[in-house]
Amino acid sequence: MEYKKNHTIPRVILKEWVSKKDGLEGVFVYEIDKKKEYFSSAKGGRGFSFAITNFLYVPDIDGKKHPNLEKWKSGLESVLSKFIRSIKSQQVKGLVKDNAELALILMSIISLDATSKYDIELGYKFLIDNPEYKKLISGEPEREIKILLLENAVNSVNEEISNYEAIEFTVLTAGEDSEFIYCDRPLISKPFDETSFIVLTKNTLLAFKNVKGTSTIEYKECRPDMVDNVNQLMVERSREWIIASKQAILDKYKAIIGSDRWIRSVKEDRIVYTPIKNLKHGNYFKSLE
Repeated sequence: MEYKKNHTIPRVILKEWVSKKDGLEGVFVYEIDKKKEYFSSAKGGRGFSFAITNFLYVPDIDGKKHPNLEKWKSGLESVLSKFIRSIKSQQVKGLVKDNAELALILMSIISLDATSKYDIELGYKFLIDNPEYKKLISGEPEREIKILLLENAVNSVNEEISNYEAIEFTVLTAGEDSEFIYCDRPLISKPFDETSFIVLTKNTLLAFKNVKGTSTIEYKECRPDMVDNVNQLMVERSREWIIASKQAILDKYKAIIGSDRWIRSVKEDRIVYTPIKNLKHGNYFKSLE
């Protein structure tokens, strides 16, 4: 059935970690709940199967599947794909002058976490236990929780984007001997200096922050120690899986999963409700900290 299998992370990103093993193309994966490590194929309808879930973004309303959110995500995937190509080819000078395009790029990045399976499931459990909060995220709280959360994910992305006046982009490129890993919750949101980070390829890290004036973009080298720090933060944020292009890199960072540091980060996950400031409609949106 169309739209049944939803990739929680766009294939265009996952392809950046593809390597070859025994003549096959794929990525090295560690699934956290299953405690399972394997080489996942990049080919076919079930390529990158670790990132597939059924009907996560396609709610059933009155007996009919509604793919609007999945179509929204597909559109953002196209935007992100174009942006990654521009970053890799360094054809980005005109990009920062197009505010509408910048808003879509930012939306495609921030939505990666807002629509993660883990975040949605955590929100679902919270609203099951605390149904009185449904009216805080919707004017129609009587609807199914899944529908409320999917709408809320879109609202939270739009609200976050509306806070940006202009964007200072910094593209940090790692050397040949350093590679980034990737995970199911890849956005590192404002760990310091109001700057957020997102890994775009196995050698590319994007830093971005809200600034006044005009948007800018510049390229810098990323030191090996910073690559390592970012990878450790990625593992801390991972809840379902991590991937790497090399077995040795995967083995190095999967060792963090289950550590006291990682367990503490899981225990600190919680739902946070913040008043809407910029959207015309709605009262609150959900985010995770």
